[in-house]
Amino acid sequence: MDLKKRVEELEELIKRQSEIIEQQANEINNLKKKVKELESADPPKPKLSFIKEPVKTRQHKPGQKQGHQGHSRPLPQEVDEEVEVKYDRCPDCNTKLKTTEVRHRYVEDIVFPRKIVKRYNIHNSWCPKCKEVKKPKPKDALPKCRFGLTLMLFVCFQKFGLLLTINKIQKELATYFDLQVSQGEISQIITRLGMLFSGKFEELKQEMRELAVSYTDETGWRTNGKNKWLWTFINEKIAIYKIDKSRSHKVALDILGKDYSGIVSADRYCTYNTLEEKTNCKQQKCWTHILRNSKDLAEHYKEAEYVHRRLKQIYKATIESKVTKDKLLRWIDLIAENRKRCKSTEVKKFVNSICKKHRENLFRFVDNPEVESTNNRAERGLKPLVIMRKISGGNRSEKGERATEIMSSVINSWQLQGRNFFQEGTNFLQKQFL
Repeated sequence: MDLKKRVEELEELIKRQSEIIEQQANEINNLKKKVKELESADPPKPKLSFIKEPVKTRQHKPGQKQGHQGHSRPLPQEVDEEVEVKYDRCPDCNTKLKTTEVRHRYVEDIVFPRKIVKRYNIHNSWCPKCKEVKKPKPKDALPKCRFGLTLMLFVCFQKFGLLLTINKIQKELATYFDLQVSQGEISQIITRLGMLFSGKFEELKQEMRELAVSYTDETGWRTNGKNKWLWTFINEKIAIYKIDKSRSHKVALDILGKDYSGIVSADRYCTYNTLEEKTNCKQQKCWTHILRNSKDLAEHYKEAEYVHRRLKQIYKATIESKVTKDKLLRWIDLIAENRKRCKSTEVKKFVNSICKKHRENLFRFVDNPEVESTNNRAERGLKPLVIMRKISGGNRSEKGERATEIMSSVINSWQLQGRNFFQEGTNFLQKQFL
């Protein structure tokens, strides 16, 4: 009996194991089918980091809140032309009509310009007293030039004020003014005006040397395939651009002068340290660059996290004007004292540079309201020419390079001062050369 019972138990066990094996076999087959389906399907596209998930529900109702006072375009103060729009007779039954109400409507429009061809009848006159022939000059055209001042200034403004390429300027002249000008002629206009405005460029340099603050930065440039540097020296009134093969302090020394005693706001590039040694100027180190460098160190060195955190707290306190300059300097000194605990050479160098070498160059903006805490003004000043570099790749000749730095300086300086480039440019050229 025991043997028979044992056989039955084994048969039951074999039956259950067979069911389990069959179930597992079915699961394996199902998984194989899914694998084949996935292999035959297109691979999933990678999710890009800058693509946001679609918003299912709108967070708030679009438009202004109820009761908000609307704004509309103000009516013009001056009217150039009045047009009467009226019916003398009914358009349907031809009955004579009488005006019952006059409604005013203001429309601002433009009249497409056209080219103007002038012929100057120049009368040379003999002066019996001076014993020589007097030859008058036209006031709106340069000597030996087939184009007027307005057209030449328009070309330069399109190039350096609106950052258009020469072929687009050519299309503009043809489309707007029905004026056919070759690209070579446009290039000659640009280089000639660059030469004529060189005196104004020198005046801007002299004015920059007399101002209290200069925001400075530099970026790469190319002239005829050679690598160079584009410098900017800018403040609230003047913007000066200089293209040079060097990135040394000599370029800044040439623009600001050896006797410059203002404040130079710049990043942590070593050139400005040499400039400070060779002139009477002072520095304001850019806090954006300082915090960016400290953050980069904190990502690589654990001990730099404290330095980055403390510098952020100090800068936040300066922006909120919560503490005095003496207290800010004491906090900087505490960071300098803790540098001895740092094992990394990179962190020690950074702390020594910020908290020791440039201790006095961190908070000049606290005492002087004309000074900003960052070098962002110089970064914004470089942006237009960086766009130009991206479009055109730089300059093809030394003359084009010179015209770029001169005309960019003049146009951007007058824009900062709120002056009209066409009016100011015409007056300057007429006084100097006509």
